[in-house]
Amino acid sequence: MITYAVFSDKGDRPYNEDSTYAVATENKGCFALADGLGGQGKGDVASKFVVEEVKKKYDQKRKKCLEKFITDMVSECQRDLMEVNGQEDITEDMMTTLVVLLVDDNQVSWGHVGDSRLYHFSDGKIVERTKDHSVCQVLAATGEIDESEIRHHPDRNRLLRAVGMHDQTGILNSVQTIEKNENRHQFLICSDGFWEYIDEKYMEKTLKRAKTPEDWLRKMTRIVKKNGRNKNMDNYSAIAVFLD
Repeated sequence: MITYAVFSDKGDRPYNEDSTYAVATENKGCFALADGLGGQGKGDVASKFVVEEVKKKYDQKRKKCLEKFITDMVSECQRDLMEVNGQEDITEDMMTTLVVLLVDDNQVSWGHVGDSRLYHFSDGKIVERTKDHSVCQVLAATGEIDESEIRHHPDRNRLLRAVGMHDQTGILNSVQTIEKNENRHQFLICSDGFWEYIDEKYMEKTLKRAKTPEDWLRKMTRIVKKNGRNKNMDNYSAIAVFLD
């Protein structure tokens, strides 16, 4: 059975450039989160556009390999947003991050572009997270900085990939699939404004005390708000998904 909860807030910014989409039946679902790139153009328009594209493509979905569906969907979002960017009345490129999670009868697949993240937990313990397409993630991979330093590094927002960014081929290179099993799986999809102020230790700690996705998000959001107080918080959004 699938249960989920969604949260989004503009933080200390004048408007919210994050967009979310969530739909589920008992055994199938689609979840997406996009964070428009502020300072790069119309980030709020880009995130809404891409999430709406995900919704339309999922509504039209027929039986298809989940990984292929995600790859094709992101490629189509890139193509469609680039077409919008090419219109004469658009003076700046519109770009956005994107995370997509698909749940089917037997499998779960996800993919991402940018630095919005998906965290995967099994029976309340973290298994993995997506790796950011960012300068800081490269620095961590080469050992120049520790993973924990990404959260507050001055170059944290320098992305190497985003939907709508020019000169990209194979925009999505990180699709993953797992088989459903007897374990209980939990997923957290969130923008950088959310994960910046809560680490994996507290994600796990709050998850172990939460009975529902709403409860988990509520507990994490309290921590995010507390840690981000008086720090000019970015928009922060999250989707919590439980597979029981």
